Amino acid sequence: MAIQLLAIVGRAVGTVAEAAAKAAVRGTFNKAKEGAVAPSISIDIDAAGLEKALRNAKRDVELQIQKSLLKTAQFGTQIILDRTERGIGYEGKFKDYSPAYAKFRTKKGRQLTPDLNFSGRMLGSIQQRNESRNVAKIYFGRAEEAKKAAFNNQLRPFFGFNSIEKDRLRRFFNKDFK
Repeated sequence: MAIQLLAIVGRAVGTVAEAAAKAAVRGTFNKAKEGAVAPSISIDIDAAGLEKALRNAKRDVELQIQKSLLKTAQFGTQIILDRTERGIGYEGKFKDYSPAYAKFRTKKGRQLTPDLNFSGRMLGSIQQRNESRNVAKIYFGRAEEAKKAAFNNQLRPFFGFNSIEKDRLRRFFNKDFK
């Protein structure tokens, strides 16, 4: 059971091109000589420098994407944990516990507000990692906890994001990526 976050980076291309152009293009302004109609501009392009600047800029952008994606996955995990603690899933308020389970929780001294937390192991096993260059993954680190989560997610959907949360994640990524 996992959630994948995908980075779609459009504005980085302009940034890379601008940086490369600044590094590799030199221009000089020549004043008009006597008898000449207008001043002239000479532009000199250092192709090797341009290629190197583009490679470096591309590497820097790829590293920043991975860092920003991982931070976004961590932020997404926090959204899930905070919301779940309040008894709310990505589709709304959690369904109440069954009477039998509510009785069991009462015996064990636990609260009756559904928060999917009995021992803390399931929610505590949520982890994040970069899956590939443009994908980060939020997942359960232990198989036993992933099984519990899958069962709980059927009754009380918590492991995902609604449209408002997806927008928050998008804004978080964009702000961090700058």
